[in-house]
Amino acid sequence: MATPNPSNTTFILIPGSFSTPSEYDKVDALLQKQNHPTKHVELLSVNDGTRIPPATTEQDTAHIRAAILSVLDDQHHNAILCLHSYSGVPGSSALQGLSKKDRLEAGKDTAVLGIVYIGSFLPAVGQSLRSILGEEMPEPYKTGFPGEYFPAIPVDFAPFVFNDVEDQAEVAKYHGIMTRHSSDSYGGECTYAAWKDIESVQIIPERDVILPVGAQEAMYETAVRDGGKVKRVFMEGVGHCVNVSRPQLVVDELVGLLEAAS
Repeated sequence: MATPNPSNTTFILIPGSFSTPSEYDKVDALLQKQNHPTKHVELLSVNDGTRIPPATTEQDTAHIRAAILSVLDDQHHNAILCLHSYSGVPGSSALQGLSKKDRLEAGKDTAVLGIVYIGSFLPAVGQSLRSILGEEMPEPYKTGFPGEYFPAIPVDFAPFVFNDVEDQAEVAKYHGIMTRHSSDSYGGECTYAAWKDIESVQIIPERDVILPVGAQEAMYETAVRDGGKVKRVFMEGVGHCVNVSRPQLVVDELVGLLEAAS
């Protein structure tokens, strides 16, 4: 396998539920400033509600995998992923067979070198958002609307999503680019625990009120118990959308994985 370096490694940025790739604009700008190639993946489950029927986790998984394979096989680049919130489930599932070991055994010279999970689900096989959060998941997300979309995030909830962003104009900006999300995707199960085979970083934001910190810590402990290749990074004073409020911290961890693999 060719030695990983900035010119042949693409950072693939995947947003969470209700979110568009624009929430990575600061991360993207910082990576490109360092001459790192980037690629955004827009989730099929996230749109204005006009895609009927709404996409499932399995469809998001296939969509993400296709984007990764286009980098590995068409561009002949290695890849490092950044997964936020919901995308930890389909993003992990999409990586089966794409580790360095698996790709070498398949005669391939590119692979997924690492994953950064930010305020994200770190799922084991068979887990879904609903099964991980259980009773901690509020309505309507716990039972959902089969075959439908969740309503858009109301404006009065934006300060909770971006609770460490002091500039209220920026809160309004990023809330304004959020949209609707497929209800069925919250019940989709993870089919591959990528963190077992691929070097991973789990960024746990201290002030996250969207994905409870206790749940993130529990997922980390399970991953370690199961032999996962996961480094825990606890970020004090940071909220759920680390990609918006602390983009340099995210970039540092992404680039750190590339440096470790080089």
